[in-house]
Amino acid sequence: MDDITITEVTASSLDQVTALIKSSRMYKNNNEIWFRGQSRSDWPLSPSIFRATEWDRRERNLYLTFQRYAHGIQQHCPSDFHFLSWLELMQHHGLPTRLLDWSHSPLIGLYFAVEGWAKGMPNPALWMLDVAGLNHICTNRNVFGVLSIAEPFSERDHLLCMFNESLLPFDSAQYRNGIDSDRLYCAFMPKHSNVRIVAQQGLFTLHGNPRPLSEQPSLATCLTKINIDFDAIEDLKNSLSALGIRRRTLFPDLDNLALDLRTCKEYLP
Repeated sequence: MDDITITEVTASSLDQVTALIKSSRMYKNNNEIWFRGQSRSDWPLSPSIFRATEWDRRERNLYLTFQRYAHGIQQHCPSDFHFLSWLELMQHHGLPTRLLDWSHSPLIGLYFAVEGWAKGMPNPALWMLDVAGLNHICTNRNVFGVLSIAEPFSERDHLLCMFNESLLPFDSAQYRNGIDSDRLYCAFMPKHSNVRIVAQQGLFTLHGNPRPLSEQPSLATCLTKINIDFDAIEDLKNSLSALGIRRRTLFPDLDNLALDLRTCKEYLP
């Protein structure tokens, strides 16, 4: 097994989380940092579609079926070959995709780390991603904007290799020659924002390789994991709520407003 040397630290308070972020190489180098919270520290950085058996066949079926019916339900749909836009739409509506959610905000990342944690689970974790570092290693570009196979750019071949080849309207074998599978990742900003993405300051990594991002030795320098001490979880929940990081602000709709109010201590009988 390859030796993976991801920086891993532990925090027991919000102040410590802030201090660890500020002491990181990414922060000191003024690199753009994205954050992702996971309620279990032993979970890898892997998109939901890759957790399924026969994930490639399932992805193709979900993609094509969703696309076919969406055209009859929603008036303005992405172009059929704008794969990233369709994946964003699928992700927003709860389908498993090869996208992984991140946020500009460490507080929002922390919310997702501690809110889903339950007793008996391993400690939660907040992941940090050096965006420019990842894209430079994988694509020789600093930051991806909107991507489409219909648009010309120097890394077009590389991008095509990140999608399920059975969805492409041509033989993709020629695009895979000479492409290192360890480099089939990129970070990008979503084209189609919605109130939830805006509220969560949402961003994505696109994964063309089922191997988790956290298990790629060549990308270890782009990641830092902050493990959250068990004793700090409840205090962090209270601190985040006091700072306005709560369900009704991150999921701005009436259902989540009602759910937030039902569980809010100040409104309990």
